[in-house]
Amino acid sequence: MDDRLEIFIPGAALTVMIHVMVAALTFVDVDANHKYHDFSGVQGWVLLIAKLVLWGFFIYCYNDTLPKVEKRSQPYMKKLCLLSSAYLLAVPISILMTFLFAPYERQFVFDALSHSLIFAANIFMLYEVSYKGSSWFAANLDAMGLLPTAMVSNTK
Repeated sequence: MDDRLEIFIPGAALTVMIHVMVAALTFVDVDANHKYHDFSGVQGWVLLIAKLVLWGFFIYCYNDTLPKVEKRSQPYMKKLCLLSSAYLLAVPISILMTFLFAPYERQFVFDALSHSLIFAANIFMLYEVSYKGSSWFAANLDAMGLLPTAMVSNTK
């Protein structure tokens, strides 16, 4: 059993409070004439900052973990960091990119761009996991075959 509940419970409570605050801000100006997409205004900036903080924490943890990983698994860790960063930064990048377009096009641009970035990160990760010559399999050998892999036929 994990004894760090004194960290997790306040963290979860803070997350819920921020979520309720952002949701309340969303409903306060739902009919505002200046709002052209779902993440404009205060809730967009709060989401942008929250995602960047989450990404910053991920990079901190990555840099802390990388020296502990075996040399053969480090190429996979670097690819994982790149793909995870693309996934985590899809929404902030999409919010910032919407300002390059006319206000009435921003919701479409946000949806198309954020979904495309997340989809691309997922496709590349699936390729990495399923391709036999990838760095994932080297990392899996270091883990003694415990990591999940796609079904790959060994027959010739």
